[in-house]
Amino acid sequence: MSDERPLALNGISVLRRGFQLGVAGVTLATLASAVDDLVLYYSCEREAMAVVEKHPRLLEELGDHLTPRTWWNASVSTSNGGNTVNAYFVVDGSKASSDIYVKAVRFSGSEMLPNLVYNIFGEGRWQVLYLDAMLPDKISGSRLPIRVDLLAKNTAEETRQLGTEEAKHR
Repeated sequence: MSDERPLALNGISVLRRGFQLGVAGVTLATLASAVDDLVLYYSCEREAMAVVEKHPRLLEELGDHLTPRTWWNASVSTSNGGNTVNAYFVVDGSKASSDIYVKAVRFSGSEMLPNLVYNIFGEGRWQVLYLDAMLPDKISGSRLPIRVDLLAKNTAEETRQLGTEEAKHR
């Protein structure tokens, strides 16, 4: 007597094994995507906080000890084949909080690497294109926040005057 199973049982076990491999593949792809987003978020946060912690207007408006909120309250998306990243997070200070928006691109020459590989094993360098904070508009009294360009080379007083000019043109 042979130990062969009937063909129907072999077919079911092949289907079961295929299903298990499919679920494992989808799980690994989802995990890689989540880790990629987390690494991208921390890259953007690191680049942004280097500027945020030294910006005179933010220190004046938000107070000392600027700290970003936890990563699960943030938003990260990519475009342009993964070569552009948009991140949004909130920074808390001793007086107030502010929304921070970062848009960055990868340095050229690395477009072919997946982001996860680029950030962990490669250069992991991103060039920040936009770095904005949303602050209350205390000058015009509007309830709408104003956008402050954190990469602009203005002093706190110049930035305040620019905010006044923006309010006049609304």
